[in-house]
Amino acid sequence: MILPRLYNDVEPNPLELLMLPEQLNPSAIPDNQLTIPHCKELLSRLQTWLQEQFMAQEDVLELVAARSEFTDQLLTRLWQKFGLDKHASLALIAVGGYGRAELHPYSDIDILILSQKNITPAQGETVSQFLTLLWDLRLDIGHAVRSLKDVRSRVKKILPWLPICWKAV
Repeated sequence: MILPRLYNDVEPNPLELLMLPEQLNPSAIPDNQLTIPHCKELLSRLQTWLQEQFMAQEDVLELVAARSEFTDQLLTRLWQKFGLDKHASLALIAVGGYGRAELHPYSDIDILILSQKNITPAQGETVSQFLTLLWDLRLDIGHAVRSLKDVRSRVKKILPWLPICWKAV
């Protein structure tokens, strides 16, 4: 599951965002249609729609948020197709610009696959198939697969440096 984003006063209100047309809603696609050709066609239609909206002078921030929302829906559906949503110990998390709902054209899609413990070989194979499908769709994916223990360890190493880095800014 992709964790919901937290919106603040600077970001657009999610209730007021430009709505994607129903035919561009990945949430409505049945599993048997979540194929590479169908998803590529859907991505192409999204790009055409975004270009049309841009030419019609729709708010650029809303278009960026719409691209992020579409990507959330598509990745969530593909995560479900692989049954990864059935693993309560796994989470699919949007990070970076994508995590801030700032998925600009040609931006990479940064994701973190977080597990409560080290993933099993079977889970690892399924995650690999999921990532391969994303690459086959020509999505520019940046990814990390980490356990909570690994993330905690990395944060502990970085945490002492944050005040120093903050003062330098």
